[in-house]
Amino acid sequence: MALTGDALLAIWHDIEQASRDEYMEWHTREHMPERLSIPGFTVGKRLINHDLDRYRYGTIYGGKDLEVFRSPAYLERLNNPTDWSLRVQPAFRNFLRVACVRLASRGLGEGGAVATVRLDFVDGSGVSKLRAGADALAESLLAMKGVCCVHVALARAEVSGARTRETELRPEMSDGVPVAGTMAHSLIQSFDDELDAFRAFARLYPQTVLLVDTYDTLGGVAKVIHLARELGADFRVRGVRLDSGDLADLAFRARQLLDDAGLHQVEIFASGSLDEDAIAELLAKGAPITGFGVGTKMGVSSDAPDLDIAYKLCAYAGRGRLKLSTGKPVLPGRKQVFRVEEDGRAIRDIIARPDEEPEGRPLLRPMMRAGRRLAAASVDLEAARRHAAAEIGRLPKRVSALEPADPLYPVEVSAALRSYQNEIVREMAA
Repeated sequence: MALTGDALLAIWHDIEQASRDEYMEWHTREHMPERLSIPGFTVGKRLINHDLDRYRYGTIYGGKDLEVFRSPAYLERLNNPTDWSLRVQPAFRNFLRVACVRLASRGLGEGGAVATVRLDFVDGSGVSKLRAGADALAESLLAMKGVCCVHVALARAEVSGARTRETELRPEMSDGVPVAGTMAHSLIQSFDDELDAFRAFARLYPQTVLLVDTYDTLGGVAKVIHLARELGADFRVRGVRLDSGDLADLAFRARQLLDDAGLHQVEIFASGSLDEDAIAELLAKGAPITGFGVGTKMGVSSDAPDLDIAYKLCAYAGRGRLKLSTGKPVLPGRKQVFRVEEDGRAIRDIIARPDEEPEGRPLLRPMMRAGRRLAAASVDLEAARRHAAAEIGRLPKRVSALEPADPLYPVEVSAALRSYQNEIVREMAA
């Protein structure tokens, strides 16, 4: 596509399926005309690839210069979205916005398709080489068959990552996973005043969770209350985080302070060397804590720091293979797992040969064949979450408890699989 001006703004994203038709109407009738009316915007083109699972939608704008993409006129639009934008933008997913300075352009045609190639450099030397070789790169790409126009541009992070009201409307997601977080002690320590740190962070991330224990937990809560009174209707902080001390006692006292100030909507989160037992203890005490941050003991379990698991060959050249090592036997051949349920609850599993049809429903499905992913593997993360939650909900309560299940969940080996194992053993003995 032809571009005018010295800069460009490239945007990629997805739209949740139920909102795609409205998105197309909004983008065509309101959004694109609105953006192109901003001084300095020179051209815009919407892109779409229906075959992509991610970054299906794109828009490229040309700009007079890089400053256009952080100009007061543009930021005013971003911070005051229209009613239609307020309805549509929450449907955005995997939003990526990159503002670039144009280094080189060759060709004049529009073409019927656009290919975007992103290059990452490990150090500044790569950027220098790109600047020096941009013209030659554009020339070589234009010489390729079917290419009618080429642009080489350099991303500028200080312009790309602007936080605005529109940013708040779009769920922050990576591959469909919601992004959430809080603030670090080091950030608060970098300010001379804790309240100034809260002000700055809430300005950048209005719906954040503020960390209150850097100096004095309840004093930190008091400063959050001060900030709420200062901001009035613009106060949108979601919660406060406790990270040290007697978390249960502090949670009760912080809740009282927040409620007395009328901040009933501000939630309390807790972190600090937590594990499942510490969380269970806090819940048993009735601590008014909405959520827990688990870090160190999520990455490595202190009571079971290793997982004894290995790849074992069970079939080769169409025939079952096994091991008879003491305490480490291997069942031969391909298998299927059947789950037997009563009243919607799992009561036992059966490991069987794949051509058997015992009672229960089969759990295993092929995801790849001959090195290629099958259609059954193309499940979006939301569907995967629902499936996982439904399956966990069918397990006996004792299996999901913190204590070892008593009695153990029964897993049986089918008679046919056991018979096949004995057959392979006899063959090996012969």
